[in-house]
Amino acid sequence: MVLNELGKIVEEEIVNIPNRFKNVEINIYSVMPNHIHLIVSILASEDPIVGATLAVARNNKAGASPAPTIGAIIGSFKSLCFKRCKKYVENNNFNIKTKIWQRNYYEHIIRNEKSYDNIYAYIESNPQTWERDRNHP
Repeated sequence: MVLNELGKIVEEEIVNIPNRFKNVEINIYSVMPNHIHLIVSILASEDPIVGATLAVARNNKAGASPAPTIGAIIGSFKSLCFKRCKKYVENNNFNIKTKIWQRNYYEHIIRNEKSYDNIYAYIESNPQTWERDRNHP
């Protein structure tokens, strides 16, 4: 799939997610004309926060930051994409008056290797099946 400039911004922000969030990997992603797919892995931290008391967690006295949530990761990603896309649209005098993201997102916890393999294969092949996609205009 050949990405336009807005698609390239989205791709760059996906690739940069691990730079913004410690212990996060993007295993695979696909940027489609009207949606994206990605597998996000939150790895075990060397600074475990499990077992911290409420006082330590609330005041963060231990110095460890809490593990990122999928919500925080996706929220940050969507916000950064929006800001960059908005700037690109304004700088190029495009007359686009639409939202670039839906309000929420779909998440699924991958619980086993077979499920992972199926989802990975789906994401990998998604660009080749775009012409047959129900969301294709």
